[in-house]
Parts: sequence; C-alpha cells; structure tokens
Amino acid sequence: MAKQDECYLSIIGRLGRDPEVKTINEKEATVFSVAVNSIGRDRAEETTWFNVTVFGRKADACQQYLSKGSQVYVRGQLKAGLFKTQGGETRLSLNINADSVQFLDSRQASNDTNEVEPSFDPNEEIPF
Repeated sequence: MAKQDECYLSIIGRLGRDPEVKTINEKEATVFSVAVNSIGRDRAEETTWFNVTVFGRKADACQQYLSKGSQVYVRGQLKAGLFKTQGGETRLSLNINADSVQFLDSRQASNDTNEVEPSFDPNEEIPF
C-alpha cells in the first residue's frame, strides 16, 4: 500500500479569539483562529487566517494558557475547504490539525509580578 501524501505547514501568529472546547468525532478538542501578518508585493500588510484544531493533552494546555492576542507557533496538517457566507459568497477556509503548538507568550508573561520558579535546583550537583 502506497503512503498517502500529506501537506504540513508551520505558522507563527496571534490568536484572533479565545480558544473554545468542541467535540469533534466524539473527541474533545480545542479550536482557535490564528492571524498571520505579512507584507505583500505592494508593501501593504496582509493577514491570512487559519483555523487550528488541537486534540489531547495539548488541547488542555492551549485552553488553559492561551487567550486572544497570544502569540503561537503551530505546526500541523493543512486542509483547505470551501464554505458559503450568509451573503452567499464562496470563501476559502484554511484549517490546521496541529501536531505541535508552542506558546511564544502567555497570560503569565504579560504579568510582570509572576515569575516562574525553576523545577530544579541549579546549585545541585549532577551525579555523573
């Protein structure tokens, strides 16, 4: 049996809304939209929107630590689809089923009074 081709994509952008928990195919998932800004040929800023779906423990972490405006790195399988708006226009939807989500900032990073304590003692001797 031949291996099926896949299309993977990596993006860095900001959440356009707070993450939501949804049930997809009887599995709990966290979904959110990410805006990726770039400069076009005419030097105008362009924004491309991606719908991101995350499953499992990663989904729980996204729900807990991300919010609208958070910057993230997302890597996953890209799926494009078409949908009709309420006005009857056909639009393209870019969807990523995320394998990896890295938080480039978080709710905690915006609060200067919360410092994360190291989970190890830096003065402790390593036994090897």
